[in-house]
Amino acid sequence: PPNSGFLLSILLGVSLGAGDLADRGRPALRTFGSQEGVPTLTLNGLALDELGRLWVAGREGPARFNGKSWTALELPFSGTSSAPRSVLRSSDGALWFGTQDAGLWRLQDGKWTAFRPDTGFPHNRINAVLETRDHTLWAATGGGGLVHYAQGAWRREEGLSQPWIWKVYEGQDGTLWAATQKGLFRRRGQLWTKVPGLPDPEVNDILEVPDARGHRTLWVCLWGKGLAAWDGRAWAFHTRARGFPSRLATSLATTTDAAGRHTLWVGTYDAGLAYFKGEKWRVLDQDHGFPAEGVYALLPDPQSRSGLWVGTRGQGLIHVDPGAWVTLDATAGLPSSEVTALAETQSEGRSVLWLGTNRGLARLGEEGQRHGSTELPD
Repeated sequence: PPNSGFLLSILLGVSLGAGDLADRGRPALRTFGSQEGVPTLTLNGLALDELGRLWVAGREGPARFNGKSWTALELPFSGTSSAPRSVLRSSDGALWFGTQDAGLWRLQDGKWTAFRPDTGFPHNRINAVLETRDHTLWAATGGGGLVHYAQGAWRREEGLSQPWIWKVYEGQDGTLWAATQKGLFRRRGQLWTKVPGLPDPEVNDILEVPDARGHRTLWVCLWGKGLAAWDGRAWAFHTRARGFPSRLATSLATTTDAAGRHTLWVGTYDAGLAYFKGEKWRVLDQDHGFPAEGVYALLPDPQSRSGLWVGTRGQGLIHVDPGAWVTLDATAGLPSSEVTALAETQSEGRSVLWLGTNRGLARLGEEGQRHGSTELPD
């Protein structure tokens, strides 16, 4: 029907060079906000438990999502700022919440346990919590350094002099990495050293991403400077000049599609969600139908393989699924989002998709290029 504002959606896996068309379009998005019952719209951390429930660390407190409904929880203690900044599910089934100014809290078998300075824990602000493969728990604090749980007590890691730690990460080879206000540090054996070659702004996230050959690249978020990638020999910097949309990267995650291809996802403070695919940056922002400007947390969704949970700044939770429907509209380069006719032709053995819109004709070849017709008056 005319004037109905139809969008064109193409399901991955069909013919017509679907992979190329899909790369131009917007992946399927599902938003969970106040109308869907989300009790907190700014989400700092995400984790899944053994039942597949999603737990969030939000500005208004912790909450969980069972796939149908949300349940808000309250910490037993409320201080100047007890808002959780991070959440981790450990191998024993416990959930750990690091807070802004109320210490570290454990929820296990329905019981809360507090770890604060008055109980022997070194600091009140917890930016991130990690469990390494040997089941050691690590906490990155905002002012108290890096601490770990050993011999029944939390102890400060004396070999790392930096007091403000944003993130601690374990590499595939067992190397421990620390993202700090003063750069990137790594531990081999018991020795911590600063990684050379990076500028000095804050490093706030770290992630290893394998390529098709199994070689791993280390990615780090440089607050105020974009991203840096280390291939084991040299650093490569990804800024706006190289297509990365922001100087303020906040979080990293990677997903794997059915063909085994890896996609790097990067949350930003001011430019939505970026992803690195085919050696090119692509962006989901408000101009491309993504509802949030700021992204704080990313978590791969094992139930949809290539899917991703996104915790935003003020817009709730978003689920991104590149393996489902992809939308092509005016933001993807079509003359209009009202598509009224489709046709396929063959050119030199290649499929070409013709799209009739209320603002003219477009042609998408196998390389996903749009060609507006100059011959049609309307």
